Amino acid sequence: MGRSARVTSRLLPALLVLVAASRVLADVAATGTFDIQLSGAPPSVTLGGDISFDAGVREALGWQVNMAADVGDMTYAGNGVVDAAQKSATFDLNAMSGGDFAFTTAGAARCAGAGCVNGQGTFTGRLTLTDPDGVLKGGVFTFDGTAAIGAAGNGPGGAFAINAFPLTLTRVGSDVSVSSGPQTFFDTVAESVRTFVADARFQNVGVAGATQFVAFSALPGALPAGIELDGALSVFVDVATNAMTSGSVRLCLGYPDANDDQIVDGTAVAVSRLRLLHAAVIGSPFADVTLSVAGQRACGDVPAVGPIVLGVVPAAVSTTTTTTTTPGPDATTTSTTTPGTSPTSTTLPLCATALECLDTAAAGPLCPGETLHPKLAALVQKRLGKARTALLATRTTSAAKKIARLIAKARKQLEKIESKANAFLSRPKGTISPECRDLIQAATGRVAEQVEANRI
Repeated sequence: MGRSARVTSRLLPALLVLVAASRVLADVAATGTFDIQLSGAPPSVTLGGDISFDAGVREALGWQVNMAADVGDMTYAGNGVVDAAQKSATFDLNAMSGGDFAFTTAGAARCAGAGCVNGQGTFTGRLTLTDPDGVLKGGVFTFDGTAAIGAAGNGPGGAFAINAFPLTLTRVGSDVSVSSGPQTFFDTVAESVRTFVADARFQNVGVAGATQFVAFSALPGALPAGIELDGALSVFVDVATNAMTSGSVRLCLGYPDANDDQIVDGTAVAVSRLRLLHAAVIGSPFADVTLSVAGQRACGDVPAVGPIVLGVVPAAVSTTTTTTTTPGPDATTTSTTTPGTSPTSTTLPLCATALECLDTAAAGPLCPGETLHPKLAALVQKRLGKARTALLATRTTSAAKKIARLIAKARKQLEKIESKANAFLSRPKGTISPECRDLIQAATGRVAEQVEANRI
């Protein structure tokens, strides 16, 4: 866990009380403009400029904030290291006002256009505050700014925001789930307020702490081949915790699909094209860790928290339908295919309860036109059988704790199927196609959705 992810022991008790007392939404504490001037020859440069806050009162984490009136204009200076090949940079800076308020930040920049010089850079990082008057209170604050930078290193500058994010209490126990809930922040690339929902489930928490879900307008890091970002739905969220944890972590990012038509609301992106990407630390390459995409959540298992973002698999090149006629021994057979689609593409039969969806999955075939490796096929049937037994047992008891344990057992069986299907994508023998993996996870995801809706 990096220094920026830590919460000091002196502040932690008060912060945990604050988080436990009420659900606090992220807020935009301030917006404004900044200019930038680079000196020196890349890769090592110095940077500096002026920061001006927009006038007006805002509410951040339950407190009224007026940075223009309470702080005024600021100047900043710092250093950067540019990676021209990766179109990224790391930086640190100190910002000072005419009064007692100041902040420092160390973070990363993602560059667009020609690069960090003669292009556009988005600079993001958590803030360390010098704030004796308590202008900003509680939670985690970030600097998030996007600026144009000229060929000579002089930039006309751009827009920035100071975004505020709450801390989420993370208790001791096994399978501990925490959620950001709906959060908002100002995206300086899109120049608009955006919303996200993120979840984390820790296998084990030995010592309680606080978890952060912090959104950034852009983060550096190479994407997996064949996966793209979508400006309308891809939000970078850095997950950090100071709780002492062990085992894997399940991370999820939400996507909107209010009418359940399997198309992400406000876009033309099919839910089946979404992928959850995860990086070990900010600036590292992202990997596809997708285990399931269902119930307005894309989820994956990772060894530790870190930055995540939703990626999108490109749509089929063409949807034109062609018909071919092949003479048979006694008659002519006509088949219809759609270029760019897979023979495994299918629509799952309707089901109204978790058990009905589970039985539909068990009846198969899960991947029409594709033969599953015997080990995978046997594992799917075994885990579905155990999940079915657990769900049936919930009907024989009224004890809430026992029902919760049985449902947790059923969920674990479904997760093992999803994990194994994902592993079979990269096996040297008996591999399955990505489409088959998606169909298996869609089938188990439907069971999980019905369980969540209490339709056993």
